[in-house]
Amino acid sequence: MASLFKKFVAAFSGLVSACKDKSIQIQLVFAVCVLIFGWIYGLNGEEWLWIISCIFIVILCEMVNTAIERLCDLVDLRINPKIKYIKDLSAGCVLLASFYAVVIGCMILKGVLR
Repeated sequence: MASLFKKFVAAFSGLVSACKDKSIQIQLVFAVCVLIFGWIYGLNGEEWLWIISCIFIVILCEMVNTAIERLCDLVDLRINPKIKYIKDLSAGCVLLASFYAVVIGCMILKGVLR
């Protein structure tokens, strides 16, 4: 049981660390803005499900991207084409998730999901 507790402590520590990262803080600011807008706009249950899912996907991708970038920096801080490729691929994941979130947001605004 103590081992399980330690795992949860480590996981929560990871969440706290993530919230201190500038890239993730930017995503959290956008998330709060979207949540405020959704509240003002009067989203229905299905729309909230889509919005919250998009927020989680983007933040999760940003957390994984940050972890990959930090790991790559531990391996080599010099310019390395292989590490650049890994970092670019990871950043592309965040960009793709963000595009997905924007598409869903536009569909909700246009009433497609209503």
